[in-house]
Amino acid sequence: MMQRLFEQQLLISWVVADTVYGGNLDLRTWLEAHGYPYVLAVACNEPVGIQTPDGRRRRVEVQEVEALLLSDYNWQRLSTRCGTKGPRLFDWAVVSILHRWQDDEHHFLLIRRCIDDPLEKAYYFVFARHQEPPCKRWSKRSGRDGTWRRILKTGKIWAWTTMRSEVGSAGIAM
Repeated sequence: MMQRLFEQQLLISWVVADTVYGGNLDLRTWLEAHGYPYVLAVACNEPVGIQTPDGRRRRVEVQEVEALLLSDYNWQRLSTRCGTKGPRLFDWAVVSILHRWQDDEHHFLLIRRCIDDPLEKAYYFVFARHQEPPCKRWSKRSGRDGTWRRILKTGKIWAWTTMRSEVGSAGIAM
């Protein structure tokens, strides 16, 4: 499907998908090779390369990243949308991950944590080529100041859009 869209030269701002597609290394590699940014859900046992605070590189499962790299101040509470009972709030954290054992500042792990049950989490691989890496922007600025990219969710991540009025990114949902 993506190959056909590529051949038709359709402009695709973001590719978003659930774990069926997110766990497919061939798809992720193809998207990166063709310059398509993505937010792909992955299973909690998906392997990922990280750099620990002491500088060591490790291969771990995504569910282990929180315990190894995150503390309370790394999480931001954001509303994904307004539901019938008010805003749907989740805690979000983002971590740089290694791509081919290098920190290229384009690959990230995004973690969504349920407020009501902090043990309920969802994990997403993100590939984005920007002048300033999203994880650095996230850690330095508030998610509400109009300069950060906001996550919108309706059961799965369907779009990642900028909050600036002049820019809106559409994605292709798989």
